[in-house]
Amino acid sequence: MKELNTLYTPAQVAERIDLSQSSVRRYTIALEKAGYANIKRDPNNHRKYDIYDIQTLEYFKGLVNDKKRSFEQALEETMKDLDYIHAKVDTRDLSTLSSDNKHTERLEQKVDTLIELVRELDQKTEHLQKDNARLSALLEKQPLALEMHKQASIDAVEAPKDEDREQIEDDEGDTPKVSETPQQGAAETSETKKEEINQKNDGIFSRLRKFFR
Repeated sequence: MKELNTLYTPAQVAERIDLSQSSVRRYTIALEKAGYANIKRDPNNHRKYDIYDIQTLEYFKGLVNDKKRSFEQALEETMKDLDYIHAKVDTRDLSTLSSDNKHTERLEQKVDTLIELVRELDQKTEHLQKDNARLSALLEKQPLALEMHKQASIDAVEAPKDEDREQIEDDEGDTPKVSETPQQGAAETSETKKEEINQKNDGIFSRLRKFFR
């Protein structure tokens, strides 16, 4: 229990966790900039580290050297895991009073594994959220694109070509010579045009459906 109240110099910390003093300083500055405020100062403004600070630095170092995280990623993960790191210190301190140290070590290993799994799950969830956002954006654009294609196809079919207009005029001019009544001829022409329009629209919509599948 005494170790929890003991303060250490940067040199002592460096020796304890096998880091150079310059690395201890670099890791410390990064933690403080990220919001870690546990490290104390003596009257001469020199940093003093307790066992919690040492464990935090050792955890930070392990992510960089053993887990091969980038410095920035290791810093972020260390800040997220502070509660676990400090709880681990308390567990180790209490374990000195117990004979079941091996059980404690196994429990710590299982917790470490669980943290890794949760971290991987967080990353996969983030990727899924980004994919979902991209798909939602695409789905929002599809109805608009389909409507534009539909309107363009209708306009193209409904707009009569010059030769069609001339033919219609010729047909209208020849109407008296035809044995059937004008009403019958107009009805048949209208039905024929409707069939042509429906056939063309069916073909266009069929291609559009295949395109958006």
